[in-house]
Amino acid sequence: MRNLILTGRYKPEWIGHRILVSICFIFLNSSLFAQQDGISINQDGSPPHESAILDVQSTNKGFLPPRMTTAERDMITNTAEGLLIYNTDTECIENYSGGQWVCLLAGSASGRVIGELYGGGVIFSVHKDANGDERGLIVSLVDNSAGAAWSSSSNQINTSAWDGASNTAAIISQHSSSAAQICADYTGGGYTDWFLPAISQLGKIWNELYVISHTLESTSGAELMTEVSYWSSSSDQQNNAQIQRFNHGNVFGSNKSNLLRVRCIRAF
Repeated sequence: MRNLILTGRYKPEWIGHRILVSICFIFLNSSLFAQQDGISINQDGSPPHESAILDVQSTNKGFLPPRMTTAERDMITNTAEGLLIYNTDTECIENYSGGQWVCLLAGSASGRVIGELYGGGVIFSVHKDANGDERGLIVSLVDNSAGAAWSSSSNQINTSAWDGASNTAAIISQHSSSAAQICADYTGGGYTDWFLPAISQLGKIWNELYVISHTLESTSGAELMTEVSYWSSSSDQQNNAQIQRFNHGNVFGSNKSNLLRVRCIRAF
């Protein structure tokens, strides 16, 4: 049997009493069976499965991970990959993976859901591609600019109403100073593939604003989207580009020199 190591801030004279109380509690309420490379906790005395370091069995009780708010979760230091907690703000079991907390939703038809904190931001669109693979779009946690011009030039650019990634590439190929360049330079969450959303992608954010806002409000360091105009990467005409109002959802054209807000997105 391997050694059982107890750690904590205890005075030496407390340790014996705490160990005795813990052992009595375990054996009064369940059976703990330990063998080489495994521990089993159950009510029938069965040994752990050979593939498990810890095997917990019950037919009438569940498992409770540590429960905490988002603020309390964010105070965890030196967070280990794979750490699990229950977030009482988002009402979700969360797993620490890839440098961020990911909500785990058992039984979901897809691996990701709208409103989930993932990939450096919040998911606002999920779909299956032609191969059946899951794809989606993520909006950044913060406004990337409180006031930027669409571009420094009035040259006509043919842009898409739905493909912000290609729009961004087309815009920055002509202009070194633009809202699109702000997104191309953004590295939120450690990702470098952010782009300025097309007008239909901004519209999708507007449609899912309630769910997105709930996640943003409960996420440390995140910013709600303000009730003002945001640039899209979709050109309206030579001097104008399309904008989305976030107080009523309407779409307008605005002169490319106007200083409007920028909120970047990325795809997964």
